[in-house]
Amino acid sequence: MAVVSSRRPRTPVYEAGSLKDFSPSSSHTLPPSQPSSSHLPWPLVHTLHHHLHRCWSHLGLAHARFNGYLRRR
Repeated sequence: MAVVSSRRPRTPVYEAGSLKDFSPSSSHTLPPSQPSSSHLPWPLVHTLHHHLHRCWSHLGLAHARFNGYLRRR
């Protein structure tokens, strides 16, 4: 629970950075003072983001199923 809550606010920052990184203009590149090792690898970030969405959708489906089960009884 604590891991998910600490990881969730960081995703918009990485998404904004990814938009800047993938922009065609070369003026938006990161300054050399920032080491590239401080940033998480992009496939890992996207995988975690996708996994988080899959977990939430699965929880929503289970919740709807449980509500339907309660209504049938």
